[in-house]
Amino acid sequence: MTITIDHGGRRALVTGAGAGIGREIARWLARAGADVAVNDLVPERAKAVVAEINTEAETSDGSGRAVAVPADCRDDAAVDSLVTTTVDHLGGLDLAVNNVGMLPPGRRPQPFVANRADDWRD
Repeated sequence: MTITIDHGGRRALVTGAGAGIGREIARWLARAGADVAVNDLVPERAKAVVAEINTEAETSDGSGRAVAVPADCRDDAAVDSLVTTTVDHLGGLDLAVNNVGMLPPGRRPQPFVANRADDWRD
């Protein structure tokens, strides 16, 4: 089954987009026409995904472009700056995919509502 959604003209931010699911979400949004801010803790990973997206955009009609916005999403001030930088680079922000995160060593999965903000700073 193919799902076709037009995100042309939209501006998206995807956190944790330097690899895995976040990378694929960022690539999918760009293929659907969105301009994408690719966030990762490691700048080189974000830049590599941006290069993939922008190379594909050069050969595909209607694909969105990407920009790297590295930041540590465990830091509130860095997240504020991440959003501001995204808006500055893309001219706005229409959607965000909050994909960043991993289970700290020794922690067991629990319901989302049982998590505290500090749980993500470990």
